[in-house]
Amino acid sequence: MEAAITARRRGWEADLYEKSDRLGGTLWPAGGCDFKKDVVSLIKYLETQCEKAGVHVNLNSEVTAENLKKGDYDRVILATGSAPVLLSGGRIWTLPICTGMGYNGCL
Repeated sequence: MEAAITARRRGWEADLYEKSDRLGGTLWPAGGCDFKKDVVSLIKYLETQCEKAGVHVNLNSEVTAENLKKGDYDRVILATGSAPVLLSGGRIWTLPICTGMGYNGCL
């Protein structure tokens, strides 16, 4: 989102494609804990900034080589996001580096 916002602020057109039905990806579950509620605020802030900047947001839209060619883009930034990691015991954690830092509120 930030790359699209920056592109618009520099005067370029920006199309943002999101495979799911909302922006934010794995930040949503990352912000699920009470002590991480600021993560959800960040997502909402970035969504608002995209709207204000005039970013063309396309939800439920998977990017393929074919639709990129149809878009006649000068530049493409491919941000694939992240995938949750399944830990032992069926727990899901999206940032495995935090497991070694003593944070276990989300586990």
